[in-house]
Amino acid sequence: PNANTDNESCRSVVYGCTNPIAYNYNPLANTNDFSCIEVIYGCTESSALNYNPNANIDDGSCTFSNLIVSSSSTNPLCNGYSTGSINLTASGGLPPYTFAWSTGDSTQNIFSLPAGLYTFTVSDFSGQVFTDSVNITQPSAINISYSTVSPTSSSNNGSITASASGGTPP
Repeated sequence: PNANTDNESCRSVVYGCTNPIAYNYNPLANTNDFSCIEVIYGCTESSALNYNPNANIDDGSCTFSNLIVSSSSTNPLCNGYSTGSINLTASGGLPPYTFAWSTGDSTQNIFSLPAGLYTFTVSDFSGQVFTDSVNITQPSAINISYSTVSPTSSSNNGSITASASGGTPP
């Protein structure tokens, strides 16, 4: 035979999906191996409420549960102290969560707080936002009052009576 003419008898065979509208279409394939996978549009995020385990192309339709945030706080131990704290718990939405505080902190919990109003914003990965405030209060200052009874002429019968109010009881 004449080797100067290409009759495609030396063509390499590349197996794969040859359907151009299939999910796994291989443009280099020249021999269909029947592996084509149908394109299925839907929500591919497994934590979404409308997750479709059969979908292989995300169509942007995912919906998530509402972002829920709860807080717990501890007030300072004594008047003027900075021993307060606020702890946040986030659930729902689409993790991860980001935290922003009126103090400039970006942690989930904040500590060493004096009395004051603290505002926080929690956001999830899908863009849901939750904002609230927590008021940290301090106990009243300790007040001490007293009364005296002066001793009578050369007797040791004087006295002082003291009482305390405010503060944090033991």
